Amino acid sequence: MTSIIIGFIILIIVVCLVNGIVHFMDLKKQLGMKELEKKELKKSLEEANSKLNRREAFRLGVPDEGCAFEFLHFGDEALAGLTHRKGIGKIQDISVKGLKLICDYDLPLKKTVLIQIEFELNKEPFVLQAHLIRKEAHISQPFITYGLIFVEMIPTDQERLVYCINQRVLKQANPTTSVV
Repeated sequence: MTSIIIGFIILIIVVCLVNGIVHFMDLKKQLGMKELEKKELKKSLEEANSKLNRREAFRLGVPDEGCAFEFLHFGDEALAGLTHRKGIGKIQDISVKGLKLICDYDLPLKKTVLIQIEFELNKEPFVLQAHLIRKEAHISQPFITYGLIFVEMIPTDQERLVYCINQRVLKQANPTTSVV
């Protein structure tokens, strides 16, 4: 009789263990699905953010606005020899977040490139640091166009830049008004 009771208890324990293992495997599968869904959602959000951030600020066209720049840092050691090399270029458009630079340098953008760029907008001088984030090369044109995003901009520089852009927009909207 005791062996029947012990056998029954062992059977109950085995059934409980099997049931627990099956439940554990089901939870693990659900957790894996949730992680996959979470990763896919995060990727979609990052892609949407990237598209939004690329054009979140108003861009002012400033064709033929001259500028000077200096390469400060390259993430690629093969380009380290260009550090502190200076160049000149033109600004095609500008926003409070960055600008589009036209120049003769043809740089690979697989790694970080940090530059310091100097320009005037409405006779207001700016010296800002920026990362090169996009590159456009055209077969029919001898120059390269880069998209730059400003980094570590102090609030006063940002306020001055916003003011200068707004003043230029007002002047373009009403060319007879004298806006400084």
